Amino acid sequence: MTTIDPITLGVIQAGLQQVCDEMDLTFSRSAFSPVIAEADDRSDGIYDADTGSLIAQGEGGLPIFVGTMQFSTATLIEFIREGRALPPEEGDIYIVNDPYLGGTHLMDVRFAMPFYYRGALFAWLSNTGHWPDIGGAVPGGFSANATAVEQEGLRLPPVKLVKHGTIIRTWGDAYGYALVATGRADAMVDPVVRRWDVAPMLTIFPEAGGLFCDLSGTVTAEGGDALAANPALAPQVLALVGRT
Repeated sequence: MTTIDPITLGVIQAGLQQVCDEMDLTFSRSAFSPVIAEADDRSDGIYDADTGSLIAQGEGGLPIFVGTMQFSTATLIEFIREGRALPPEEGDIYIVNDPYLGGTHLMDVRFAMPFYYRGALFAWLSNTGHWPDIGGAVPGGFSANATAVEQEGLRLPPVKLVKHGTIIRTWGDAYGYALVATGRADAMVDPVVRRWDVAPMLTIFPEAGGLFCDLSGTVTAEGGDALAANPALAPQVLALVGRT
C-alpha cells in the first residue's frame, strides 16, 4: 500500500491548522457581537466527511466548542443519511443549535458547510459562535422560570440554512421547523437571522474553502509523489492528521 512520508504529513497538518486559524481570525474581526469580537466566544474546525470526527481546529477556539462540534457534525451527517435533513450540495450551509443533538445551549449556534474538492465531498467546515440572544423569553435566553428548552429561544436541529449560496426563506426547512418547535413563525426567525452574526459566520466559509482548495491543490501537485500518484490517499491523510 502506498504511504505518505512524515514530512509531507506534517506540512499538511500545519496547513489545515492554518486554515482553521484564519477562520477564527476572520470570525472575530467580522462579528457584530462583542461576545465574539472581543471575548472570542467562538471556534472553527475541519471535520471528516463520513464520520464528522475532528481533523483540525484553530488554536484560538473555545475548548468546549472544539470538543462538541464533532458531535453536532456527526449528527448532521446522520440526519442526512436518514433523510431527516436535505442532502448536501456545493454552496450549501447547515445550521444547528439543539443542545440534545451535539450542541451546548441554544445561544451557541453552529454552521457547517460541505467542502467539495474535484466534485466530491472532501470534508466539513464548521464553526460555532455565541449569539447574545436567540429569541427567548428573556434577554440573553437564560430564564430561571423556563420549564422547556424552547422558552430560551429558537431551537434548530441540523437543517439547511443556505442553498447554493442563498439563504433559504421558505417554510419547507429551517423556517418550518422553527414554527413547529416554537410556534412563533418567521416573526421570530427573521429578526434573529438578520440581527446577529449570521453574515460573519457565513463569510468565513468561502475564504476557508479557498484556502483549503489551495492547500489541497498544492499537496496534490507538489506535496509528495504518493499523493500525486494516488489521490485516493487524501482521506487517509486527513484521518492521520486528525489522530496526530
